[in-house]
Amino acid sequence: MASTVKNNKNNIKYKRKVLNFYDTEYYNRIAFSLSCVILFFIGAPLGSIIRKGGFGLPMILAIAVYVIYFFTNTFGKNLAEESSITSFLGSWISAIIMIPIAILLTRRATKDKGIFNFDSFIQPVTNFFKKLITKKNK
Repeated sequence: MASTVKNNKNNIKYKRKVLNFYDTEYYNRIAFSLSCVILFFIGAPLGSIIRKGGFGLPMILAIAVYVIYFFTNTFGKNLAEESSITSFLGSWISAIIMIPIAILLTRRATKDKGIFNFDSFIQPVTNFFKKLITKKNK
């Protein structure tokens, strides 16, 4: 009796994994078609934002974007096949992560701004230290 239950449990796990594989593959096909558009909206603004730097910096950023996309896609697919998350979420997790990046880069490129404005990070710190130094001098 116990061996039958254990055998049925293993059989159900295997069938669920096969069904998850098919569901994940179905959603991946749809997500991959949208990923071309998403990666276009990341790559085109990066090309217009990064004007100098030669061949190296754009290539490094392109590889970094691809690696992030690839690892999140693989991570989501593996989790979905193991039933840790739904097949839909596992297939779309890379798109969910990349869409905000694409929107941010497209907006910054249309406003003709750089990727990061270092002055917005440095200015509050320098103002703080200026206030601190003036208080010490008084």
